[in-house]
Amino acid sequence: MQKELFEWQNECLDIWFRSGCRGIVNAVTGGGKTVLALNAAKRLESSLREQGHKLKIRIIVPKTFLVSQWRAAILEETDARRGDIGCYFGSHKDDPSLRYMIYVLNSARFSLSRHILADIQKGFHVLLIVDECHHCSGEINAKIFDFVPRLAESAFRYHSLGLSATAEKIAQDSRFSTALGNVIYRYELPRALREGVVSDFMLFQAGVSFLPEERGEYEDLSVSLAKAITSVRKLCPALRRLGGAAFFARLEKLSAEGGKAGAAAAQVMLLSYRRKEIMHLAENRIACACGIVRLLPAHSKILLFGERIECAQQIYARLCGMFPGQAAMYHSGMSRESAKNALSRYQDGEVRILVGCRALDEGLNVPETDVGIVVSSSRAALQRVQRLGRILRRKQSGLPAKLYYLYLENTGEEAAYLENCSGDGFPVIPLIYDGETDRFLCAEFGPLAERVLAYGGDKKIAPAEKAELLKNMELCLLRGDFCLAEELCVRERENAEDQPERNYWTAALLLARARLDRL
Repeated sequence: MQKELFEWQNECLDIWFRSGCRGIVNAVTGGGKTVLALNAAKRLESSLREQGHKLKIRIIVPKTFLVSQWRAAILEETDARRGDIGCYFGSHKDDPSLRYMIYVLNSARFSLSRHILADIQKGFHVLLIVDECHHCSGEINAKIFDFVPRLAESAFRYHSLGLSATAEKIAQDSRFSTALGNVIYRYELPRALREGVVSDFMLFQAGVSFLPEERGEYEDLSVSLAKAITSVRKLCPALRRLGGAAFFARLEKLSAEGGKAGAAAAQVMLLSYRRKEIMHLAENRIACACGIVRLLPAHSKILLFGERIECAQQIYARLCGMFPGQAAMYHSGMSRESAKNALSRYQDGEVRILVGCRALDEGLNVPETDVGIVVSSSRAALQRVQRLGRILRRKQSGLPAKLYYLYLENTGEEAAYLENCSGDGFPVIPLIYDGETDRFLCAEFGPLAERVLAYGGDKKIAPAEKAELLKNMELCLLRGDFCLAEELCVRERENAEDQPERNYWTAALLLARARLDRL
């Protein structure tokens, strides 16, 4: 192996071998799950070789772009050559007898079982690695495990390793323990931060407001939706016991069945969709996201996440006007070739801003991405953890990554991005976006700024210097650099390439000292 393993990876591998080379690992995104899995494969292969056996490694990924990332990791982390690695997705289907095979989940559903059984019948041992294994919880995707009951006396030749950043769905589905084993190890964010395995980060929670006409439409729809829900629950009392995703899943079934209850269910779904659309496309949400990008350093590599393609398209159009040639867009509505090209341009550094929807939530590995902007989000904890994970891989700069979460005030959207988020180990900075002035405000920041201005008054700084200081303090609020340690601010000021950058880091240093009562 080319990389020295982290302590958690060595611990986990020991437990995996003691568990009979079966099990699921729940580890924070960016913590090194891919390296862990390839080390597991290498060690198992070495152990089997000593016994006169050979191993086939089968890897399942949820999305096509992860194929190239896994292929690159195999070449970097193992002794495999290019000819040892095959892929199986879409129209690209290599010989499944190769030493390493990488399957995309959609293509593996009806092929993987047959291939694994063929390997085992030929006397090989098989290691199945399932990346983001929570995707296999549904009835259709679980078909990849159809081979397990048919192993019979050959079960000792089958080994498994599931990888996931969240184990909620896994714990609720008994098929996982049968096919992959139990959850044998957890490596969570607080420990990864303490040990420096993932990048330090700052979390910004920015409240935005509806425009008056948007607020009126939202409230009207909310009243209509409440009446429609009351009506459908009268027609179908069983709905009263359901909430959240289970409630809407039942509505979908009712809608398909037709009749009076079906029509009422369809009405609830329509009103809910229209209300969400107003929320996702709120003008200030889009303006706020673009305002953040405008105020970030010109070298920042930025991922923007949304829920609707139309929202992504609007943001992309604005950013192309603001930063010509620096932005790309990636979503499920694009052709495969266009999406692949956009992703490659971002990964290669040809563009520094990538606007997307849910298609970017998982798996994208770009270590130098330092900013994530969650323009809109579902309530799913899984999605939120995955989006945070896109910026957590360690960076050469040593500066913390930054995640901006936008939420609409006075709606059902949560003001806190992470459940039970206390900021333990990372700063949480509350912001309010003023759409009328296109500025960001923070009540807690005001006293710090006043201390710095008082300090500047004592030093009798000139009016021009005060104006420069005020401008840079506003930037420090949006960028969060006033939360940095003094030594980092000093380092960045010393390494500044021009006077404006030195002025900025001087302001950040003064704010950092004010925060510590050291001015």
